[in-house]
Amino acid sequence: MKLIYLSALSSSRMIEQLHKQSGKDPGFAIQKFNRLLAHGLYGNGIDVTILSAPPVGRHNSSKIWWKAKNEEEQGVVYRYLSFLNLPVLRQLFLTIGAFFKVWSLTRNHRVDAVVCDVLNASLCSATIKACQITHTQTIGVMTDMPGLMVRFGNGQKMPFRTKIATKLIKRELENFNKYVFLTEAMNVVNTNHRPYIVMEGMSDSDMASCVKDSNPKAVRVIMYAGGLHERYGLKKLTEAFMMQKKENLRLKIFGNGPFVDDLKGKYCMEDSRIQYMGVVPNAEIVQAELDATLLVNPRPTNEVFTKYSFPSKNIEYMTSGTPLLTTKLPGMPAEYYPYVYLIEEESTEGYARAMYDALTHTDDELYAYGEHAKRFVLNKKNSYEQTKRVAQLINYEDTNNRPR
Repeated sequence: MKLIYLSALSSSRMIEQLHKQSGKDPGFAIQKFNRLLAHGLYGNGIDVTILSAPPVGRHNSSKIWWKAKNEEEQGVVYRYLSFLNLPVLRQLFLTIGAFFKVWSLTRNHRVDAVVCDVLNASLCSATIKACQITHTQTIGVMTDMPGLMVRFGNGQKMPFRTKIATKLIKRELENFNKYVFLTEAMNVVNTNHRPYIVMEGMSDSDMASCVKDSNPKAVRVIMYAGGLHERYGLKKLTEAFMMQKKENLRLKIFGNGPFVDDLKGKYCMEDSRIQYMGVVPNAEIVQAELDATLLVNPRPTNEVFTKYSFPSKNIEYMTSGTPLLTTKLPGMPAEYYPYVYLIEEESTEGYARAMYDALTHTDDELYAYGEHAKRFVLNKKNSYEQTKRVAQLINYEDTNNRPR
């Protein structure tokens, strides 16, 4: 089987270079998700070519004309689209370039399917139009609901350009032949009732070789990594931590977002045990997860966006072998419950109580619990097993859903 995968996924080398040059987050989380998906498909014997709109903009590159040589990494081929690195023109160049690339690669029917990250408006639109002409089946991968961006909550207006992109995505969503969703609730966009699977995430099999130190540590570290938005529960998390009285505790927070100002300007000043660690490459995050005592995802369940999301961070946390403390997210299947500590009451006091209860366990008990979770996600949710289902979806013959 041969397929094209359109997304912002770029080689590990390029992502590291972008981060080193600018110090900005080039989208580590979505890069990891897409990379696991691409390499999982390759591991299932599929010929994968990435058609990439790399995460380059004026915020992290001063180059006006952006062009990169094609690469191959661990069997996956990366073809980079060229563009003018200027607002609006970047999206226009990417749309036109992606359209002609997809058309040229699929017009002789040498490609079985085109997989696309539907949240990239430029690629989404180009994919649908080209594949409708060449009668190639399309699979839309949706990792979030368009229009439900966390950064535009709490009265903050969505920029005009983002509104246009969201409208384009919503218009094209119904035109995909098949779908990969992170949660069942996402199927609401599947208005034509086409074939789909729910794949909440993937574990990295390479983590099987990462051994966590089981020796007791004098300092116990609680860790969070991800977007720093108050709507993600970061304020409750920090205030709940401050209610813990033991001096040998530390709260380490990695990432970027609007909550950074309060975190550094208020909470870190009030409690020296709270440490803001900034934005670092995924390899450093993984090492920090291995060194931590408890990993936390404090995301509230009452926000609308939570039923449409399954944080990939949860699976990464569990893969580390360090226990996870999390809320009962609507998008998290119940099969995960026996492997994580749950926050039952989502007040600051409830977060503090759940944190305290988890830390009452001995180091040996925490280590055993984390290893139990690690075995579950490595055996059941690894990228090979998860993408095998994607391959089955691609091969699935639906007589009512032939490519148009």
